[in-house]
Amino acid sequence: MGNLVNEFSVSRARDARFESGGLRSFLEYRDLGIKEATGGRWRASISHSLQAMPGGTGLHRHDLDVQVVFVLQGQATFEYGQYGEVVVGPGDCIHQPSGIVHQQTDRTADCMVLEVVSPGDFPTEETGLEDYVEPDPSTGIVSRYSVSYAAETPFTSHPLRPWLERRDLGIAAATGGRVNAHVSRCREPMPGPTGLHRHDLDFQMVFVVSGTCAFDYGPHGVVELEAGDCVNQAPGIPHDLLRRSEDCQILEITSPAEFGTEELA
Repeated sequence: MGNLVNEFSVSRARDARFESGGLRSFLEYRDLGIKEATGGRWRASISHSLQAMPGGTGLHRHDLDVQVVFVLQGQATFEYGQYGEVVVGPGDCIHQPSGIVHQQTDRTADCMVLEVVSPGDFPTEETGLEDYVEPDPSTGIVSRYSVSYAAETPFTSHPLRPWLERRDLGIAAATGGRVNAHVSRCREPMPGPTGLHRHDLDFQMVFVVSGTCAFDYGPHGVVELEAGDCVNQAPGIPHDLLRRSEDCQILEITSPAEFGTEELA
């Protein structure tokens, strides 16, 4: 990983500050600390409304590598070229490929959206309506538009922990395995700590959607997490999931989608 910045970080919901000054004046944003922890390679933020949406944002597109949109609460409406209008609610997830023309046309006053992008800064171009064209297969780049609806996507067995189940958000398929996103939950009470282990990957973000959990992060100590907390789990950091409430749901985003895990204890 060379000289890449990969720092352990925790963003606490109880200490959260929403600030204006982002792309949209009618929104406030909470930074989750990912941009600083990764040296700008990734950024994660939560937006919520300051006021009723004054109309559509206007058609535009972004030049970036990855953009994942996950709705935490409320409802948002987007327009995507040939895909038309898309209405998403809690637990729904969109992969917005680079260059897709889109706009947000509505959102409820209580809407909160978690957005994860790479890189952390990227240009935005105002444009007219046009269809999205996927990258030519000869480039080896996979970048597809996708929507995963919570009500339509079942939870399935977790590959590492039999007492967990997870809901795939379609990001691995949409990015050709460059990125993965899933939500996990308990299918039965947690039998005990997972044991110390570490992952061989480039990026791992853990966001607690509901409930509580606790991790032992070795030199960083035991970290208690609750809904709205976010961790940049730096590559290779030893960690042990000590406990997890039965109502705990965790959104996890990794790059790449597949990676090795080494058990340490």
